[in-house]
Amino acid sequence: FTLGWTHPWRKAKLHRIITNDTRVGSEPLQFDPEASATALYRKFAPFWLAGMLLYVLVVVAVMSGNQSTALTLAPFAALLLLLWLALRFHAFWFHWAAANTMLQNARFSLNITPGGLFRLFLGNFFILVLSLGILKPVVQKRLARHFVENLRLDGPVDLKRIAQAGDSLEKTGEGLAEFFDVDAF
Repeated sequence: FTLGWTHPWRKAKLHRIITNDTRVGSEPLQFDPEASATALYRKFAPFWLAGMLLYVLVVVAVMSGNQSTALTLAPFAALLLLLWLALRFHAFWFHWAAANTMLQNARFSLNITPGGLFRLFLGNFFILVLSLGILKPVVQKRLARHFVENLRLDGPVDLKRIAQAGDSLEKTGEGLAEFFDVDAF
């Protein structure tokens, strides 16, 4: 119905819920209550418009039946633009989500670039395709490593306040299994 326009709002809403329900040991993570998805729309709008443009160009190319080079190259050029804008939006999304996540009074920061995401996703794509999916754990490890290596916590954290969670679910390692996408087993 919205043609995907609510995507940033939905991502922000879900991230807020997940973050506020996450704990590091006994300490809860907090999502900044002042954070707004408005900042996301500045990066999302060009991506969304390029997607609509690509859709229109493909429909025009298919409906026209004309095999002109300009008509066949236009969707390809729009697709490349869409890819670049998608990478730009997602890099910004990761940065925004981290910057609005707090542990005690410290904030996270994440140094992710569109180029870094492109190289990571392209490499992971080839690993999955060439291994017929067998190396999915390698892809998950590469993703986790990339994000952990680029994640920082800026500000003081009272480590003495962080204790092992007393929740019985935490003793099963369910959160770790879910992180590595093997929780269904």
